[in-house]
Amino acid sequence: MNTDIDLSDVQGNILRGYRFPDVRHYALSVTDVAGGKQLLTALVDGHGDLYPLATAEEWSDDKPDACVNLAITAPGLTALGVPDDMLKQFPASFRAGAAQQAVDSAASSDFGRNGVGLGDIGESAPVNWVVGGPSNPEIHLLVSIWSDETSAPARDRIEAALLAVCAANGVKERSRHTGHTFANNHVHFGFRDGVSQPQVAGRPGNRIADMQPDVPTGDFLLGKGYRNSYGGNFIEGIPGELAGNGTYAVFRILEQDVQAFDALIERTGRRFGIDPELVAAKLVGRWRSGESLAMRPNEPRLFAPARLPDGQPNLAPDKVDMSKPFTPVDEAELNEFDYAPTYDHPMQYDDADGLRCPLGAHMRRLNPRGGTAAGIQHNHRIIRRGVPYGPEHRPGDPDDREERGLLGIFICGDIANQFEFLQMMWANDDVGTPGVLGTRDPIIGWQPPEGGTFRLPTGDNRGDVVISDLPRLVTTRGALYCFMPGIAGVKWLAGR
Repeated sequence: MNTDIDLSDVQGNILRGYRFPDVRHYALSVTDVAGGKQLLTALVDGHGDLYPLATAEEWSDDKPDACVNLAITAPGLTALGVPDDMLKQFPASFRAGAAQQAVDSAASSDFGRNGVGLGDIGESAPVNWVVGGPSNPEIHLLVSIWSDETSAPARDRIEAALLAVCAANGVKERSRHTGHTFANNHVHFGFRDGVSQPQVAGRPGNRIADMQPDVPTGDFLLGKGYRNSYGGNFIEGIPGELAGNGTYAVFRILEQDVQAFDALIERTGRRFGIDPELVAAKLVGRWRSGESLAMRPNEPRLFAPARLPDGQPNLAPDKVDMSKPFTPVDEAELNEFDYAPTYDHPMQYDDADGLRCPLGAHMRRLNPRGGTAAGIQHNHRIIRRGVPYGPEHRPGDPDDREERGLLGIFICGDIANQFEFLQMMWANDDVGTPGVLGTRDPIIGWQPPEGGTFRLPTGDNRGDVVISDLPRLVTTRGALYCFMPGIAGVKWLAGR
């Protein structure tokens, strides 16, 4: 299996996160094939203050002050002159697009037994989206600028250069979507985000120990002799010069109902005599600090970032020394766990009954690791690049009615087998597994109007207590299915 990756040909945010706190995504429409190609040329070569597309090459000196990336929808490929016979070689899900897949999956029993498919129904239906829906302008390109606008502002000048190139070439900006990371990388629900990401075979940088095997390169990159988890390659019939070292990216705007989440854990805590923070951890599978229930089932070693003054974490109260700076826990310490013994880790605690981490917890449903609570081990992985949008919320804040949520990019080599499988089968299907039967993902899953259910094992004479009033906590506000070509693929599209 080939794992030698030409890092100069891979867009940078595929194999590693930039760890920039700011992002702005520009949804663009091409009105002229030649003009679209000119924009791609500017993105490949750079143009004045417009930086060239960032690659996966390791930074030899200082970290750059910004990185730029490009993703293209199926209509965007057509707008750039890709002929229909070549477009037909792309997977059906990508060609249909996010909105059509949302509608079709909800209407077809082929997508699951419960009739909600991807879960984009009701308020989450495409007709209500701000981008990517039937009421929105057709989007062809998604250009992203990642930066640190506090310590090294760069976005304004890059943006000005980008929009100038667009204006000169008949490319129209349809919408922009801005996000900013909060202290300690927590999101609006108060949990540290981005702790667990697939370790892709052949990726640059050090491997973070997490008790999970490396994911085959072909699960995320197309062509180039890579092999995926099934022994093949997701490139199908797409020409290698276009698709080699490319991948797919699902862009989603996900509104988070923080007030509903806080109210849920408070009333559940009162009803069952359980600390609301433990309820929150049981729903997610981690404490807000990022520590897993599998390793620390009773209490976290760290305070949750969102629960401390100024958002700064520190050790538990009996270990606090406010005169000393806080040293963050190593990511391996947050991620090195499993839910069951495996061949490589035979001494791991077997949490088959979900006493430590409930079988239906968000992170366990979407990545069962070495367990089998939700299906196949170590499969259907995706890479997540998410940044919060909207003003930061802290527990106890009054309801300001401001929209807040996550701008998410979900990267995978096959949208249907990875992203859609997770959404339709593990998050939104009535999975027929003991402990999760009759439930859906408590955080991102669709919930019926009367409220969803969640089983929380107690380990005492009560057995499982059942939360029966789960509200829908996350609402889809927009989505795009995109192709992220390698640098050579961008040049090929530009006619270079």
